[in-house]
Amino acid sequence: MFEQRRKVIEDVSTARVKDVDSSFTHTMKNTEFETTLKHIRTLPSYDRFLLPPDMAKQHELAEAGSIVFIHCELVPGFQSAAIIITAERTYMLPLPKLDKAGADRHMQNMLPRAHTPRGGV
Repeated sequence: MFEQRRKVIEDVSTARVKDVDSSFTHTMKNTEFETTLKHIRTLPSYDRFLLPPDMAKQHELAEAGSIVFIHCELVPGFQSAAIIITAERTYMLPLPKLDKAGADRHMQNMLPRAHTPRGGV
């Protein structure tokens, strides 16, 4: 009986040490990640790296023509939609019948006609 209780105590102690080690490792990796992000954001043209888009800037860019992002359902339960940015506003248009195969077909048809100010897609 004593051996069983000692085993339980050792198992709990080992689990706690592993939790502390895991938490410490996670904290160190997070700190390293944050330091790397800060460095990247000091580089020219990367000041918004991994940040959400600056919507004022997006609306300004849309003065030359609407910006459209298509989100296609890859995982069942997540609905496809278009995010449309104009100079005045941003809105979402649900695309409930769009699946990946349909999106691929539409993209192949659109590529020859695509136009961006930078000359790429």
